[in-house]
Amino acid sequence: MRKTIALAGLLHLAGALFSGARAGDDALVDPAYEGKYDDATIRPFLETAARIAPASLRCARRALGLPDTVSPAPKIRICDLAPLKPGRYKGPHAKTVAEAGPEGLELVIVFHAESLVNGSGDFEKRLLHEMVHASMRLSLGDDKYKRCPRWLREGIALAVAGQGPSRVRYEFSITLDAGALLQGLDEIHGPKDYAEDFLAVDFLLRRGGDRALPRLLRLLREGVPPPRAVERTARVDPGRFETSFRSAVLPALETSAASERSRFLPPFRLFQRQEYAQALEGFETFVKGPPEAEGILAGSLEGKALYYRAKSLFQLGRIEEALAGFATVRRDHACTCGLADDASFFEGECLLRSKRLEPARSAFRRFVRDHPHSNFAALGWHKLGLCHYLGGEYQEALELCQGVVEAFPKARIAENAHYDAANALRALGKKEEALALFRRFLETYPGSRFRGLAKAHIEALEKQ
Repeated sequence: MRKTIALAGLLHLAGALFSGARAGDDALVDPAYEGKYDDATIRPFLETAARIAPASLRCARRALGLPDTVSPAPKIRICDLAPLKPGRYKGPHAKTVAEAGPEGLELVIVFHAESLVNGSGDFEKRLLHEMVHASMRLSLGDDKYKRCPRWLREGIALAVAGQGPSRVRYEFSITLDAGALLQGLDEIHGPKDYAEDFLAVDFLLRRGGDRALPRLLRLLREGVPPPRAVERTARVDPGRFETSFRSAVLPALETSAASERSRFLPPFRLFQRQEYAQALEGFETFVKGPPEAEGILAGSLEGKALYYRAKSLFQLGRIEEALAGFATVRRDHACTCGLADDASFFEGECLLRSKRLEPARSAFRRFVRDHPHSNFAALGWHKLGLCHYLGGEYQEALELCQGVVEAFPKARIAENAHYDAANALRALGKKEEALALFRRFLETYPGSRFRGLAKAHIEALEKQ
């Protein structure tokens, strides 16, 4: 694949710094972690951070043209994600925040434990990304840093860390639309904008040459307004940066996208029509063949094709092959196609379908632990409860199903969980509680497909 970023030299430097990192700086890393993962799971990330943090910080500073002596260095911390409703945007996998320290405000890089454990991104690149943010903030000062548009700050961090091309491929794999990658460089910024952030900064760096980043930072430190600093660095006429960027980037993106879509869409449409055997054949041809697209989008849809290959196998009842396929997507494509959490869920579903309850329990536990904000979260908790119920562990099943009803009252699976909780009470011999919950179920879900079964259980319990 052709080089698609302007910072190949900096990435080479980053690789050299990381590979040469030996003694770390434990003072940069907060060893205190209080969350749902055990020490054996989190400790390797803390040790890696301590080992590579000094080199990562030096790389970020050199990329920005800053001296190595700039201080203070940011701290690094790992914590769990805060509770959010399933399916809601959970924010970045890492962020740099300012906190009160013993000597005033200090910068802290916070990594979300779930994204580290489930493999959503390269840890070394993500650390370098945040080191770039911290170094820019320290160099410019809070006021000038915050005046920089979000697209510029994020684009620089993505480019220096070498994350940009993969982010572009990731976003394209979701939309299959090259035009959707370019929504405009405005102040409204969301998770879908990172691809455009990188593409805009990559264009700026190509136009500006080898010293573009240090020149841009110098202009910003001098108080030049960010739009003007960008135009001067990119050598474009005033007010013409975004127009020039789009006209330079979009045609190549559209050409590359058309090539990727032409191979992926035929089997995908067969899958949508539930013609799973033919879809499977098409997806297998896709993943075996070399990518025909050139440029930054080459290979964008491999992870998505592997996921739908596994889904086709699942629908055809080829459970063992589907299980292996879903495991591959979860393990190798966590940051390429946006379907790793779905694949993790279906690993558990494959094991449950094949009546391997203990492995299924383990798979669903891993899923709800590592992907707490997945659209499948409520279903994953219910399936975990179902595994316990089928294994005769009725108290555990009761608690899990009641938890689904309480935490996800508007989810479709809440109806099933309510019914299964009543059944768990019945199996535990708690007659009055089971009767009360079955009656409440009928009141809450008057049109449920379980209505007849619930009534039958009530009649049987009343006769006891």
